[in-house]
Amino acid sequence: MSELDNTSNMMEQGWQEGNEMLDEVGECSTTEGATALHGAEDPRTFRLERSEEYIEPMSRVREVDPFQDPSATVERINPLYDPECGDDPYTVNCADCARCFEATWRGLEQEAAGRAVQLDEQGGLEVAGEASEQTEEWAHEEFELVRAPELRSALEAGGHGSSAIVHSTWEGTMPGGHAYNVVNYEGQIITVDSQEGKVFEYSDREIYADLETMPRVSHRAIVWDSKGRRIL
Repeated sequence: MSELDNTSNMMEQGWQEGNEMLDEVGECSTTEGATALHGAEDPRTFRLERSEEYIEPMSRVREVDPFQDPSATVERINPLYDPECGDDPYTVNCADCARCFEATWRGLEQEAAGRAVQLDEQGGLEVAGEASEQTEEWAHEEFELVRAPELRSALEAGGHGSSAIVHSTWEGTMPGGHAYNVVNYEGQIITVDSQEGKVFEYSDREIYADLETMPRVSHRAIVWDSKGRRIL
């Protein structure tokens, strides 16, 4: 886990705008798949506006089938991850991994960027994660405090294709945080850690099973249904 402090132009435009159509009752709705957007920006475009913070991957954005089994795509989000490297650019990039998995889940596969070396408050060099406010800026949404049973209920009600980005923090002698995803795949609620390239059974205690032993854990989430509508 990392510290969370404390293609084409048409594809990028589609991520930001979506394709709208009239539904059966004549109301405007957003189509599913790569156009099932929720006001968020294209992750790569978002990073390029802050290029000093990231090490851009060489891979291209590509269209994939939306709402796939997450185990089929999760290992491609952060392929340079090495758990033995400590504070490496690809072990502290969990927030961008979560954004890129969300894009991939909805049909635009993207590889996450590494975190660039920055100056710390003392003028030294460090590789650090990013604040949750950055993902809120990307999503144009604010995180809401959530408990594991509440999040499960929202995703079950949202049906296949619904998804969440979760930022969890813990206290204790080694406080920290982590960003990851949770999805409803064909009725299964699955926790996805695309930074580490793994999927897990949902923990009804702490969302992410590895957090069950951490002291004083809290969770914040942004949750959407398959059409990109905020549901929690």
